Amino acid sequence: MEIASTASASYSPINLNPLKAANEQPKLALQLILATVDANSIQNTTASAQSPAAVSGKGQYINITA
Repeated sequence: MEIASTASASYSPINLNPLKAANEQPKLALQLILATVDANSIQNTTASAQSPAAVSGKGQYINITA
């Protein structure tokens, strides 16, 4: 009695795009974090480089106690 093999050697092509996309996620996240940090540091340096507004008015104290 011979046992017939039902397994075939041909495989259907597997779509690896979701796996490739998942492998790219950490790289994309790092790029986003670095871009955000760079943008925030540029904003902070430009904001600190500006001089404060000139003081105007008579310099009177206003009593705000109720």
